Amino acid sequence: MLSLVSIFSVLGRDLHNAGEITATESYSRRNSSKASIRVIMSAKNVAQLFLRNSRQFSRTSTASSSEVAEGYKKLKHVQEQFQKHDGLPVHLKRGAVDKMLFGLTTVLCGVAIVGMGKLIYELSYPAPAAEDE
Repeated sequence: MLSLVSIFSVLGRDLHNAGEITATESYSRRNSSKASIRVIMSAKNVAQLFLRNSRQFSRTSTASSSEVAEGYKKLKHVQEQFQKHDGLPVHLKRGAVDKMLFGLTTVLCGVAIVGMGKLIYELSYPAPAAEDE
C-alpha cells in the first residue's frame, strides 16, 4: 500500500526533474528533444502511479444478501408501495391518513381563499364613517 508521503515524494522528484529539464533546454538546443521526452515520460510515470494507487482512495465492498440493513429493507418496501399502478396519485398512496391530510389541506386552502375575498371586498368598499352628534 502506497502512502501519501511516497506519492508526494515521487511527484516532487518528477517536478524537480522537470525543472532540470527546462534548464537543460535553455542550455542546449540539441538536447531539447531528449528533455521533452523526459518530461513526457515523467508525466506518464505520474499518470501510471495515480492509476495504480487510485484504488486506495476509493474502496467499495460487496455486501452479501445476509448483510443488508433493516432500514434498507423498509425503504425498498416503501418504494414498492409508491411504484404500484393502482390509479392513485402519489400524495394519496399511503391510505386513510393521506386522505385525511389532503382533505384538511383542501379545507384550509378554501378558508384562506374565502378570507382573502372578504379582505379584498372590505378594502374595496369601506364602511361609511359613523357620524357623532
